[in-house]
Amino acid sequence: MKPVRILSIVAVLLMLVNGFSVLHLVTKNDRNGPPHPPKHVYRLSVIEALQFDETQIEAYDKLIQEHHVTMMKLEEIRGQKLAVCFDVLKTDDPSLSNSDLKELEQIERERIMVTHKHFADIKALCRPDQLAAFEEVLQKAVQMLAGRPSRPKRNPRR
Repeated sequence: MKPVRILSIVAVLLMLVNGFSVLHLVTKNDRNGPPHPPKHVYRLSVIEALQFDETQIEAYDKLIQEHHVTMMKLEEIRGQKLAVCFDVLKTDDPSLSNSDLKELEQIERERIMVTHKHFADIKALCRPDQLAAFEEVLQKAVQMLAGRPSRPKRNPRR
């Protein structure tokens, strides 16, 4: 077999695995509960951890709202694009188009960039004495985004 043919087969297999992974994520039963706490609980935990003052809380609430609106728009577009991707299974040619996959990749990039900017904006709200606590908040947030539970820090043995 020619190397180009082998690469084409591998690419198609990877796209199928990716499609099944997306389908699994979209349709799975969430047996372990939500991946992160409800928004109001998370909001309060960040405010408490960073010891925000009233001005910071107001600015933080605006950031939350902006982030939420943007992410909901992206989620709606993502859902529509996923529907298009899986609707091809109803046709005689059930192959995924590269353009659809690229659009989904672009949406995921945008979601990451929006969330990255959100945390950069939160960091910008912090006073210098709050930055150490911000690092801990960020670490927990990244663990939630990655789907890993946050673990309490262990005390090193002496």
